[in-house]
Amino acid sequence: MRVTSDGAAIQLRDVLVGEVWLLAGQSNMDFSLSAAMRGHEIIEAMIKAKTIRVYDPPKTVGGGTQAWSMETCQNLTPSGYFGHGAWVRDDVDAINRFSAVGGAFGVKLNKSLGIPIGIIDVSVGGSPTQSWVPRDRVLADPDTATLELDFLDTFAVQDFVHMRPRAHLRHWLNSGSPGTKPEHPYRSGFMYEAGIRPIAPLPIAGILWYQGESNAEDIELHNKLFVKAVSAWRDEFQNDSLPIYWVQLPELNRACWPEFRDAQRRLTKSIPFTGMAVALGNGHPTDVHPRDKVPIGERLARLALHLKYGKEIEDSGPDLISSERVGASMRLRFEHAAGGLTLRLPGKDEPRIRRLSGFWIAGSDRVFRPATIEQQQGNVLTLTHPEVLEPVAVRYAWEANVKPTLYNKEGLPAGPFRTDDWQSIRVACVGDSITHGTGTLNPDSESYPAQLSELLGPLFDVRRFGVPGASVVNGLIQPGTGWDRGFINQRAFDRSVVFNPDVVIINLGINDVVNENFNIDIFLADYVGLINAYRRLPSKPKVVIWGRLAPLFERQQFYGHPRLGQIQLALNKVIEQTGVEMIDMYTPLMNAEKDFPDNLHPNHNGAVKIAEVTRSKLKLMNLPVAGGLDE
Repeated sequence: MRVTSDGAAIQLRDVLVGEVWLLAGQSNMDFSLSAAMRGHEIIEAMIKAKTIRVYDPPKTVGGGTQAWSMETCQNLTPSGYFGHGAWVRDDVDAINRFSAVGGAFGVKLNKSLGIPIGIIDVSVGGSPTQSWVPRDRVLADPDTATLELDFLDTFAVQDFVHMRPRAHLRHWLNSGSPGTKPEHPYRSGFMYEAGIRPIAPLPIAGILWYQGESNAEDIELHNKLFVKAVSAWRDEFQNDSLPIYWVQLPELNRACWPEFRDAQRRLTKSIPFTGMAVALGNGHPTDVHPRDKVPIGERLARLALHLKYGKEIEDSGPDLISSERVGASMRLRFEHAAGGLTLRLPGKDEPRIRRLSGFWIAGSDRVFRPATIEQQQGNVLTLTHPEVLEPVAVRYAWEANVKPTLYNKEGLPAGPFRTDDWQSIRVACVGDSITHGTGTLNPDSESYPAQLSELLGPLFDVRRFGVPGASVVNGLIQPGTGWDRGFINQRAFDRSVVFNPDVVIINLGINDVVNENFNIDIFLADYVGLINAYRRLPSKPKVVIWGRLAPLFERQQFYGHPRLGQIQLALNKVIEQTGVEMIDMYTPLMNAEKDFPDNLHPNHNGAVKIAEVTRSKLKLMNLPVAGGLDE
């Protein structure tokens, strides 16, 4: 290409004309080819293709948790966040660092279309949805405005999204927060200004989005933000039908993710010119950054090839189109199942019956039970359970760490779905280190709330709000740090309030043993105050407390402490005064010393026992706890 003006000329070589796609989101979109499974195959294919170009502008400030300098805190702007980069063709080091999802997408698109493909990656690790929405649109909505107005202090964001900016801006905060509020990639509107607006003059083909990990705990808020984001992106590119395809979050030990995955699925039904790539089966039970990225990029490419470019290619796994009751069974019919359905059932050594099919079935009592696949014919499945004689609802793959079992002949998995519109029963597990999961190898998956989530079944949304060292009494100050250990003063309490639970399970009191100025009346007043704070919530939750401190056995750390008797007496008065439900955790744990190896905290087995006792209590309270599991 030769450009001349007033006698001057510029000549550009190696110019390609093709399709440009924009990658946005957080760290799983930014996850590099060099770290991905089969990443070397994509790297070789990109270099061999000759007509694939990638653009990955460098960031001018680091991630991690290192504190930024005061100069950076005060001078960072969205326009200065990305440094200057260049299109890359065969720079091996640069391609190694490029997005694995984007690389796999580009290779499949390039091969199928036979035209040049350009991919731009502006994703940023941990960036929440609100940072990709124009700031004025966030502020204009009362439901989202607090995300900007109280950027560094709001309880309406997950802990990670709150802590990372505060770590980066530590010097500014410690200096008394001088001047205006600093910019940050997690602040509302920042990534829109840094990553979307500068690209807008380009006529891009579409946007690929892999994000949600930083917003999954607040589904309604995320839905509002994402709709705003899509609208703003299309306005910016002046294209009301701009294709936007996203990745449904895969399996991980996060109890809230089944609900969030369903919300992502529903967004594809309500926002036109969009699509979703199912990632179940490509995640990891404990790693938020799974390495199996290539299939996800290829599934996004299938969406583009079919929906945008009109190719006759299967772009989705089986998708439910109808369900009906037939006698004592439920009959499900699927699209995207040409040639029939394929089941990949786990082996017989699976620890729980329900995982054999991945399907749940329930009657009008809302008690879900693991379904048996009675018949499979073409694109139809028939499900039953001997105790569900009049089924009305089915759910599929409704667990945090679930693996897919239903595929089509193209090997594409079905995403989680449900046929009911029942509201989840939200359970907040509140407490100290035992609730947090201290003593287990992985609290996210092995703490008692995590075990309880599995035992209660798909109708329940169980969240963990445990703070190691937390006490009932407010003003119990930890020496040396000045930390007020009272639970009601913790961020976890505020997050549990945002959750608006239907059931609150409280295990507090053991840390009050260290209070040398213990006063039974103050303990009683603060515990009643905590209970009433929950009861004032719009959800009017049922409150359940551990009625005796547990575990207590001879070698337990506080066994025989003189203040234990006072605290047990105070707990009895709390129950008498408030009428809360009580769980007797003392009796089932009194002989479980081996499950508390540090003489205070449960290991995995101890957490399972606590969850089982809690499940039994909730069932006695006539809550629709899942059945047919271990009974």
